[in-house]
Amino acid sequence: MIKALFGSAFLLASIQALALTVDLQVLNETCTYANGSVYAQVSGGVPPYTYLWGGGETTEGITNLSPGTYSVTVTDFVGTQVTEQATVISVDYGAFDYNFPHAYCPGQNYHEFFFPPQPTGVPADVSPWSASQGFIDVVPPPAGPGNYYLNPGPIPPGSGQMVTFWDVNGCTGTLSFTAGYPITSWPSFAVVDVQGSCANVASGQVTFTTTPEPTTDTYYILKSEGSNEFEGWANNFQSVAPNVYAFVGLEPGNYYLMHRLGITLSLLQGAGCASDSILVTIPDLGPTCGSISGSTYMDYNSDCLDTEANASNVVVEIQPGPYYTTSGGSYSVVVPNGSYTMTTSAPAIAQSCPAAATVNGNTAIVNIGHQPTIPLDVAISLASGPARPGFELHYTMHVENLSSSSSGATTTTLTFDPGLTFISATPTPVVSGNTLTWNQSALSLFQDRDYFIRLQVPPDVGLIGTDLLASAGVSTANTDGELSNNTANAAITVTGSYDPNDKTAYTSTRASESLYFINEDDWIDYVIRFQNTGTDTAFNIVVTDTLPPTLDPATISLVTASHQHTWNVQGQGTLKFIFPNILLPDSNVNEPQSHGLISFRIRPHLPIAPATVIENIANIYFDFNPPVITEPSVLTAEFSTGVGEMSTDHLQVYPVPARTQLNVHSTTLLTRLSILTLDGRMVREEPIQGHRALVGLQGLPSGAYLLRATDSEGNQLHHPFLIEHE
Repeated sequence: MIKALFGSAFLLASIQALALTVDLQVLNETCTYANGSVYAQVSGGVPPYTYLWGGGETTEGITNLSPGTYSVTVTDFVGTQVTEQATVISVDYGAFDYNFPHAYCPGQNYHEFFFPPQPTGVPADVSPWSASQGFIDVVPPPAGPGNYYLNPGPIPPGSGQMVTFWDVNGCTGTLSFTAGYPITSWPSFAVVDVQGSCANVASGQVTFTTTPEPTTDTYYILKSEGSNEFEGWANNFQSVAPNVYAFVGLEPGNYYLMHRLGITLSLLQGAGCASDSILVTIPDLGPTCGSISGSTYMDYNSDCLDTEANASNVVVEIQPGPYYTTSGGSYSVVVPNGSYTMTTSAPAIAQSCPAAATVNGNTAIVNIGHQPTIPLDVAISLASGPARPGFELHYTMHVENLSSSSSGATTTTLTFDPGLTFISATPTPVVSGNTLTWNQSALSLFQDRDYFIRLQVPPDVGLIGTDLLASAGVSTANTDGELSNNTANAAITVTGSYDPNDKTAYTSTRASESLYFINEDDWIDYVIRFQNTGTDTAFNIVVTDTLPPTLDPATISLVTASHQHTWNVQGQGTLKFIFPNILLPDSNVNEPQSHGLISFRIRPHLPIAPATVIENIANIYFDFNPPVITEPSVLTAEFSTGVGEMSTDHLQVYPVPARTQLNVHSTTLLTRLSILTLDGRMVREEPIQGHRALVGLQGLPSGAYLLRATDSEGNQLHHPFLIEHE
């Protein structure tokens, strides 16, 4: 017994040897909201512990405290006591940054909305936090209490500021921000397309550009006539292309298109802070129509579900009709009520999933799947503006990955006539004599690139009537499955005076400037050239082409263009090119930069009968001016007179062996050059128009080949040559 008591006393003494300590943890009150707290953390002594606060509380901690000093006495199991005290203070919001400067209207004071941080411990539904927005104003706040006023005084635009703000309870904080700038002028609108709406389904659309581009502080507004409501803030507004925008899903009626300050600032500034508006009418197409919309996508796993990559540059044909639209991954078209099937056309891919829809005053959603027809296909195209002695000659090249595979690194070249002088190019190339080279990264699926080259024609009138030749080529690190479109040639005849707005047709054989040879020609290249010969800058240019019934809209593909643009085919075959914010100077101010062009490729409807006339014009709209209508380009379909054999005396081919290009000289007018392997497979074919040509050999392996030359009378010659790479 004595031993047991001695052991217990020893254990008790050991526990008491750990001194009883109390540590008070303080959460300060925030901005007079009585949300402070103090908690006692106890260690040592003999538990359990009891607590007695100065206000009579017996809990471990006390909450909802105002600023002040609070004490607690802690007693352990054997009666040991410790008393501690702590002070709760009031803490303000602190400092934070809000550097998102907004614009403001001319003649008005600068305002800036901000959202102060919610003080710790204050529930979100506690007033005034249920509406926790404030504003900066350059004038004193109105008399009486209000939320988050501050009075920084006059604020110079663009300057940095640090100001103090306070709320209705007197809680303060500091705010750093940069003042915005007054709007000095609003951009102007140009409506480039309007689509009507069916009465039973909101299918209207207005497409527009603005000049210049607005600041990030402004928004596009489409206001229904006679209403204060604004349409298109989210789902109804789309960015179609750089500098091209659209409001979609609109009901028939009148709308006002305008700019306005950001929605928050608009409410603060008042309804008067907006640009002048223009009236847009969405035609009422009646109750007997609807729309078909959806996506065009790559269906790699053959499940006909839209879960993979978008398929771009696709022409959608809808039958019966036919009706056409283009898809950059999505499409939408208005059609009369009825049942339809959709088929698509695009290079290097083919429709793999059936597509059909029934429209009865509704919107039918149809997604169309595709699969690649070739692993990789990169194509290059080349076009030029006019060539005149003493003036600049402009070439445009377009390189496009037509497939859904990466190209690997690319090398693009342009070899121009040695009689020309290089001025500049975008992007910047490596220049070696009369050859320009661009070594660039891979082209991803359906990606494209544009190249713009400026050359100087010598001021020699003796050049009039001669042909200036150029050859372009592209090669890829990954294996290209279709090499026939990896080179392109261009021949432009030097002229004196000319019509600056024209449309020219080139057939695929280049055998004639007036005939389309049945069973010989495949497609037609149209080049539309335009020049601003007015007295001021052209801000937006729209080119339209209502295709004749002899041409097949489903076969359209873009070749190249001189400026950034967007294009589409709609209705029953209306082609439209939009050059937003082109800022084309007039010829009196800057003649070399006053030119532009667009080129596209299309096939005739087949079969085509002899004596069929293919006549086509273009309408060129410079801003709000009436259209400039080009002279018709006219081709007549005829059968070829046959193929003869050209004498070898008429043709020179060098160097042999060749490495990167082949020079061809002929005493007769050549219209086409083809390269064949010895077993007869064609690996390259290019139309030309002249007595000389440079044939690019990029992508062709070393070995023996045949050059087949065709002249303007249909005569042909096969000439062997070798390719040897270093």
